Amino acid sequence: MAYTIKLGTISKKENSTAQPNTTGWAQYDIVFKNGADVVNPSVTISADFSTVSNYNYGVMNGRYYWIRRKTILRTGYTIFDLETDVLATYKSEIGSTPLYILRSSAANDGSIRDNYYPVTTTKSVTNIVMDDYPAPGFSGGVYVIAVAGSTAGGSTLYQLTPAQFTSLLNGLMATIDGTVAVDVIQAIKNSMFEPMRFINSVMWFPQAFGTSGTAEVYVGKWATGITAGIVTNAVTNLYTKSLTLPKHPQAATRGDYMNCAPFSNYVLEFAPFGAINLDSSQLAECTDIEIQIYVDALTGQGNMIVRGKYTGGVTACLADVSSQVGVPVKITSESAGSSALTGFSAVNSAIIGAALANPVAIAGAAVAGIASVSDAITGAVSNTGSLGSIAANSMLKVFTATFYYAADDDNVRNGRPYCKIATPSGLTGFMIASKGDVAISGTLPEEEEVKAYMEAGFYYE
Repeated sequence: MAYTIKLGTISKKENSTAQPNTTGWAQYDIVFKNGADVVNPSVTISADFSTVSNYNYGVMNGRYYWIRRKTILRTGYTIFDLETDVLATYKSEIGSTPLYILRSSAANDGSIRDNYYPVTTTKSVTNIVMDDYPAPGFSGGVYVIAVAGSTAGGSTLYQLTPAQFTSLLNGLMATIDGTVAVDVIQAIKNSMFEPMRFINSVMWFPQAFGTSGTAEVYVGKWATGITAGIVTNAVTNLYTKSLTLPKHPQAATRGDYMNCAPFSNYVLEFAPFGAINLDSSQLAECTDIEIQIYVDALTGQGNMIVRGKYTGGVTACLADVSSQVGVPVKITSESAGSSALTGFSAVNSAIIGAALANPVAIAGAAVAGIASVSDAITGAVSNTGSLGSIAANSMLKVFTATFYYAADDDNVRNGRPYCKIATPSGLTGFMIASKGDVAISGTLPEEEEVKAYMEAGFYYE
């Protein structure tokens, strides 16, 4: 039986299924050398080497061959050592076989992290400053005092401005009937009824609480003459902030996985709650984050909840942190032993005047003066947490997004993560398959070779 082969030149990748257009190719009769091995045969053709020296590819009986070697037999005859191009020969079977495609240049799933390319030291940083957080200092904000005593009895939470708080403490330096103590009798009256004993706590907050009307402040049975708001709901929403979440600059072209670690890092610096690292894996598909801070007026304890917002309005908790937000105003007593007149004189002559411009000084030194008049230890509010401070409330609140860049990719020759079942003919281009078993009508070595190409990477063209 006579065999013929078409010879020509093709430019294609070694791991490609591309088949040449053989129109116009030269056709020769052949003689098999060393038997009829059709997989990787050696054939002799009746052609001078100078005529066929440029050929690198052949097609014979529906099979595609690379020309591995050319040998001059003698003048007018050339020997070709051929090797089956299994990808081109079994292109149809490969193209129609459903395979689990790990990487593809034609399609990808951006939610799958691509570890093929390393993280570089190049980075960009985005800062969002929350300068609308209330930070008035002690010259602003409010004082919430828990007082035992009113016309009806019981304990009441009053909310006072700094000016009202100053007036209140100034009034506590006076006698029961409101006149300044000028003699021993009045000092003794003050020691018998010490109004500071009825103040259970004093807490400063950067922002006002909601109140249910106003009433005169009573300390014990003493009417101060100061009208202040009454805090009925001890828990309030101190602060709410919604931020559009910055995204990694490479996410649009490389995939959402760039919005996750190690490429993206998100930190919320929010004193007094500290620096909070948010889990970037939960933020990859997040559009916004919302910060809410609730505060207890009685204890000053604050709770910050950070929630992520996703498409469709769904939210998820990212962080829940507690800290001291209110600043306790400590009430202390002066050492026992000072005479009533001496202590009271110190209050009148020095502390009251200075404290009118500085309510913090009143909370410390002025209250100590009252204690020396009664020659007793008064109630005190202690700050159990070191975070309750004016400094913490005044510090800038910043949300920082740090993005590290990945090395440049080569999608055409490396593809990107896909991880789905598909037929190569439905994708085309470069791809890598997992367990690339393809049913072909070839020999076992050819089966193994096709499988190796599927799993190492090939082009369906």
